[in-house]
Amino acid sequence: MTRSSLNSSSAANGAPRSNIGPSITPSLNAQVPPLNKSRFETSYNQWCLTKAIVHDPRLLAFENRQIDLFLLHCLVMREGGIATVTRKELWPVIAGRLSIINFPSEPPRSGPVAAMHVKNVYKEYLAAFDALYMANVMDSRRKASHTPGLFPQSVSSAPEASRSSSPEPACMTVAHADKPPAELKARGLSEPMISFVENNRSSLQDMSADQKNFMDETSRSQFPQDPMSGNVNVGRTFTNYLLVSLLLSIMFLIVCSVYC
Repeated sequence: MTRSSLNSSSAANGAPRSNIGPSITPSLNAQVPPLNKSRFETSYNQWCLTKAIVHDPRLLAFENRQIDLFLLHCLVMREGGIATVTRKELWPVIAGRLSIINFPSEPPRSGPVAAMHVKNVYKEYLAAFDALYMANVMDSRRKASHTPGLFPQSVSSAPEASRSSSPEPACMTVAHADKPPAELKARGLSEPMISFVENNRSSLQDMSADQKNFMDETSRSQFPQDPMSGNVNVGRTFTNYLLVSLLLSIMFLIVCSVYC
């Protein structure tokens, strides 16, 4: 990966800082903030080494404008992730914020070709990394909240719309993927989610093996922690968030196939 692809503008040298002190546990449903520049570079470079990712300089540019992966990570995370950006058709705005501007509106926007190019770059190089990071953050928050099991009251009692947009159902699905459908239903999973697990058990197992290799090769101390959770040691939660990432990775593929 070229050094220039990680150099961000002065306005994005780090992720937004939370005003919440380290002694206050962030909400389980709070939006996951982007990594700061230093943590992104360390963790992403390690990820690329582990997954043997080779960056194509031609893909990381559009009409002689370099696409900054750190800035792209920040922009997508601030909007809530790839699914939200795609659903709200924000890729032209994301590209515009990367200085690929075809329409000087407010906010500035790119044309459809540039927007598609930026989306493809994100899916190629950042989608899986960000999914793993988001899963790690959610698991860290759950642990920090001292909530037993995978059914926090604040989540289970929330309206259906809130639950459907939260990563918690994904956590529950993976944690109970070995359970029969009747037990999954008794534990609160929806019928579509139960069918999803039933239809993708072999894929989950394959991804589990792949992620196990990642766990063995990656230093726990190098993987990013939740910037909002203060002193949470993500190394202690690595195994748990790893399981969460399995389903999230597949769900990203499904989301992309539906919305892309």
